[in-house]
Amino acid sequence: MQDLIRLPVGWDGYRGQPVSFETASFALRMLESILPSGGPGPQVIPGVAGDVQIEWHTEAGDIELHVRRPNSVHAWRETAATGVDGEEVELTFDFRPIVLWIKQLSEAIANADAAAA
Repeated sequence: MQDLIRLPVGWDGYRGQPVSFETASFALRMLESILPSGGPGPQVIPGVAGDVQIEWHTEAGDIELHVRRPNSVHAWRETAATGVDGEEVELTFDFRPIVLWIKQLSEAIANADAAAA
């Protein structure tokens, strides 16, 4: 997250803004509260408006969290159960739905690994 708040204005070749300290701090605290020990790690991508995209892309499904600012997160996932349209929720400070999503994703990955062994 430190690298994201240090991005220069225009980092994307246009007018991309660095991630604000407040948004980065919120995203980090959110990740600390939702990530299980030994679970899959996400990709963290800066947005051009100073926001952060946090993503998991696996064979078992996809989860994307768009942290627009503190207490403003758009969450989306696609799995075999949700179909191609996926499932979306807006979150502020209660991230229990995401904890469940990551748990289900972790279990699906573990089951796929066990079946392949």
